[in-house]
Amino acid sequence: MIGRVGVVLVFLGTQALGAPADAGVRGKPDAGVSFPGLEAFSGGSILKLEQQPEVYGFDVTIHSGMLDNAAASRCTDLVSWAQWRQDIFSYGDSAAHFDNCAWDESLALIQSLLAEVEQLIAEARLRKAAGKSYEWMYDDGLHALGRAVHGIEDFYSHTNFIELNKDAAKESELMKLELWLPTARQAIEGLKTKGLVSGVYGGSNPKHCASNALTHEQLAKDNKKTATGKRPFPANWANGRNHHLVALDVARDAGGRFLQYAFKRWPELAQHCAPAMWHGVLFEERK
Repeated sequence: MIGRVGVVLVFLGTQALGAPADAGVRGKPDAGVSFPGLEAFSGGSILKLEQQPEVYGFDVTIHSGMLDNAAASRCTDLVSWAQWRQDIFSYGDSAAHFDNCAWDESLALIQSLLAEVEQLIAEARLRKAAGKSYEWMYDDGLHALGRAVHGIEDFYSHTNFIELNKDAAKESELMKLELWLPTARQAIEGLKTKGLVSGVYGGSNPKHCASNALTHEQLAKDNKKTATGKRPFPANWANGRNHHLVALDVARDAGGRFLQYAFKRWPELAQHCAPAMWHGVLFEERK
């Protein structure tokens, strides 16, 4: 019998955490390609996983032991490695990064990864009931979730979504997209009528943007040095932050909400990762 699992999301900077060893799901990373560790990630969150009533929100009671558990967590390794690996091994796939206005393909990929997790969890339940090994299937499920997180967070850096929301009265009023739900397609269609676009990335396909669309280099907010990333965000609530930092904060919130959804949907994964794991944002590693 699976108990109810609480997930509490807490924002922390990467400086509090050390770098884990390479993850081992589906074999170690290919020879010559070394996972850089958590230092490659921007400000992240602790997901506190416990057997308790479901309570979501910010918890200021996180202690050093919880930090140590999260940083050393195998689940942190698996999800972080999968996020990083997406830029290396899905370099040319627009759907993996919300590039080239490939909306349908990107949403379909997220649904495909969730279906993969569903199948793995269902088979793990059967194997557990039969007394067979099954926990490795949880690891593969976490790998799929990491790939999905990468695409979800790329959406906020690779599109003009935050620019379309610059007139929000406060940051908490930015449209809360749930790109992992079937309703996402309708939300994207609504945003397209307001001018939603993503940058044209020459190294990936398919390409669906208009011929005069901005390039990835012009639009992306992957770091504070890009053309758009370095510009101050024109909203009072931004408090002087640039486009990169606003996109980073919105992406972190979305990635955290997605993982909360996943751990609530599959409580076995939350138990597998308890008491905590760390989740960070990884913007553009492709060269």
